[in-house]
Amino acid sequence: MKCKEIADLPPEILTLIVSNLSLNDMLNLRVVSPWLNEFMMPVIKPDTCALTFLDLKKLKNHLAIIAEMTDRATALHFIDMLAISSSSTKARTKEKMKQIQMTIPIDRISHVDFSFFKSARIAHFRVAKILPFTLTVAHLKLLRQLLLGCTIDQISLFFDAATIVQIFEIPSLLIAVNAKHAEFIVQNMDQRDLLEYFRTHEFLARLEATDVKELSIGLTTLSILGPVPGGPIESETDFEFIKQVINCGITKITMDLEGCERDGFERFRLLPFIRDLAVSSRHVE
Repeated sequence: MKCKEIADLPPEILTLIVSNLSLNDMLNLRVVSPWLNEFMMPVIKPDTCALTFLDLKKLKNHLAIIAEMTDRATALHFIDMLAISSSSTKARTKEKMKQIQMTIPIDRISHVDFSFFKSARIAHFRVAKILPFTLTVAHLKLLRQLLLGCTIDQISLFFDAATIVQIFEIPSLLIAVNAKHAEFIVQNMDQRDLLEYFRTHEFLARLEATDVKELSIGLTTLSILGPVPGGPIESETDFEFIKQVINCGITKITMDLEGCERDGFERFRLLPFIRDLAVSSRHVE
């Protein structure tokens, strides 16, 4: 007996056929008929997810997530995955930007299934500079839930005076997502050594255990008026910190000290620093 329609095929045979299709072919097959759409939904696995970026922004009572996909068809598919995942989440796509936008009530986050992002390849995970998602203990736990199984090329995280102590937990997250470029943005830490936590042996040892090769540190809206109790000793200049980071295997380091008054980059220290770097065997930018 001949099959007249694709729906007449045994499910296991149809599954075998479509499993060999490309992602775009799978997505196109979904729109052929309502029956195929329902059949294809569980067949198209979340590990086909590739994102240009994944953004987080903390609103007053909600968490906003914006994810830009490689194409609109993929974004539409993940909207459907999201609808299956959680009824407490609103989502939509932008026509031209190929984005998923989700708004999740803060009190419902622990009930949201983020498995639709599992195994995603994310070019840049970042936190908005306005209303940033700073890494409290609760936020760090959520971040691990959201990024479970993902691979991230660049990850940008925000810290303030209350959350900078979480910096020691970040290297394990960097390892989990195979990050190659880490960006740490520190703000609202007046009257103290902003690199204090980065200088510690504990953090540097943990950083060395990661695959990070590029490190960016941003210090914003700050005023450093002088040494404070518990601050660095005089020899701990910013150049010394850069040397420590280079010893951890970092090959490119960027420091943005916008709005900061610092004496760690005195001109007379620059020449000896460059000489030391020049005679070493390291290739550093």
